[in-house]
Amino acid sequence: MTPLYETDRQREAREMGERLGAKADIYGQRLRSGYCEVHPDVPEPYPCSICHFEGERAEGQRLLDAQYEQAMWDAQLAEYEQEHMAGACVGLS
Repeated sequence: MTPLYETDRQREAREMGERLGAKADIYGQRLRSGYCEVHPDVPEPYPCSICHFEGERAEGQRLLDAQYEQAMWDAQLAEYEQEHMAGACVGLS
């Protein structure tokens, strides 16, 4: 099962598990039945509750990054428009 959001580490674990027929965790150790491939000490199947938390946290960070980037573009656009509109008004006098 592929989670809705997954970190690079989680994706690598899933892909490695698929290549090895889910016989090893991401560290190359023998995968114990009923344990997470990414967090081998967690007695939950992959994706475990920690995987879900990390995925949600990663998605939250991606959203914050996107909001920050949008705010930066908006600020640059406003500055550009202000500079060029001021120049256009001076030319009308």
